[in-house]
Amino acid sequence: MKDRYLFRGQRLDNTKYKGNWAIGGLVSNYFGYHIHQHEVTGKDMNTHITGNFEVDPATIGQCTGLKDKNDSLIFEGDIIIAAEPNHPNEDIQLEVFTVLWYRDCWGRENTKTKEFSTGFYGSGVMEIIGNAHDNPELLESEVKLNENN
Repeated sequence: MKDRYLFRGQRLDNTKYKGNWAIGGLVSNYFGYHIHQHEVTGKDMNTHITGNFEVDPATIGQCTGLKDKNDSLIFEGDIIIAAEPNHPNEDIQLEVFTVLWYRDCWGRENTKTKEFSTGFYGSGVMEIIGNAHDNPELLESEVKLNENN
């Protein structure tokens, strides 16, 4: 459950790591928003750096404490695909949704219908396919995904 208190944001520094995701504790003051972390996961998912990094406030998202079927932590702003059978004798329905924080609970917004609902599927059927900041085209992809399956 300690993961629940992690935050993620895209770095603003003027290095080759600008735009990479920083994951750690969030600090906000008159100098801006910073993520203090012991590890950073870069765009290549193999970069590990310790430090205090200024991040773009529009990209900050808190960890839900949940993991997907690949054991990856799910953060606010992640885009998830979940397969759920409507009935044991029916085909599997796919849902693509964005992870949101709403009032006192984690929720999801269907990328096509924009309907909000609370709760999540079991971790065995959820998979992170991107996030709203790096992959905005996925927010419109539910129809295509459903047509292909």
